[in-house]
Amino acid sequence: MTIKVLEKLDSAILKDPNLFVKRFNNLFANAIDNIQGYYIEETPVDTSNLRNLVQSKIAGYTGTVKTTASYAEYVHGGEGKYKGGADRGRTNGHKTNYSEEDITFFKILRSRGVVFNIKPNKFAYRAFIKTKDKLPKYFYQALVKIINS
Repeated sequence: MTIKVLEKLDSAILKDPNLFVKRFNNLFANAIDNIQGYYIEETPVDTSNLRNLVQSKIAGYTGTVKTTASYAEYVHGGEGKYKGGADRGRTNGHKTNYSEEDITFFKILRSRGVVFNIKPNKFAYRAFIKTKDKLPKYFYQALVKIINS
């Protein structure tokens, strides 16, 4: 089956290279959107700020999904005695409902050397685990669809 698909792929590329590249770029953008969806799904929610700042970027055939919140690294990796520890998961946390003033205050304390003990919530890693096995299948099915259209 794989040989037949590869032969059809060659003929599809040779038939209209520009159309194939256009369709493949759309396929790649859709894959990055799917990854971003899993990333958002796994991102913890307190004020929704962390989720709302999730962005994706495509440069050539490299896609990046990340959150631009300044505190994302502390949420993901933990801090203080818990830094680098095991993932606490999605359900073990409690809502803190910190205001913007609280967050500013915490940043000031952190800049003065105060360390907070924050358990890691490895949301990006969980999103990666969810997508790593699905992407090859997704690309294969999408390429077959491109070839047959």
